[in-house]
Amino acid sequence: MKDSFGFIKLVFKIFWLAILCVSSYFIFYYEIEDYSSEMPDKFEQKEINEQNFEILNMSFYYTDGNKLIREDRKIRLSHNPLVLSGIVLDEYFKGPENSDLFNVIPEKVTLRNYFLSENVLYIDLSREVRSNFQGGILPELLFIYGIANTVCQIDAVKSVKFLINGEDTDVLISHIMTSGPVNPDEMLLQKY
Repeated sequence: MKDSFGFIKLVFKIFWLAILCVSSYFIFYYEIEDYSSEMPDKFEQKEINEQNFEILNMSFYYTDGNKLIREDRKIRLSHNPLVLSGIVLDEYFKGPENSDLFNVIPEKVTLRNYFLSENVLYIDLSREVRSNFQGGILPELLFIYGIANTVCQIDAVKSVKFLINGEDTDVLISHIMTSGPVNPDEMLLQKY
């Protein structure tokens, strides 16, 4: 009996020595790769230089107050759908270039984050989207579908899901149900 207890003590000593060796390796020699540079919190928009970058012609949808109107722009192309989504969202938040159109995004609303999962672009907006929004059902529809119709032109994005301060919400502002992903809708577009 005394021999088996000594054997168990020996096994535990070897076990602890092995744990010590493995943890020492990870502490002193193993390098952890940093992927944060590949997936930024928010893509920083760079100035477009047509000589060094591929350019993408894209339609952005803003409103005249009654319907969504297409505004064509040239943006920098990225073959990474997440980065391209960031470029498009940053450009969209700048508002329309045409002075006859306006952006229904309320003042002080910020794009907190965005990510892509299973062809759904999750767009995380600041809480000011509710507190600063002016208008009723139509402006809310124009807000939601202006963004959806714009970003869903990206091949990898089939729909958008809105979050507020990182939380899922059944109603984005006050009228329109957004408990599930929102698909683009051409009903609000101006017909040419």
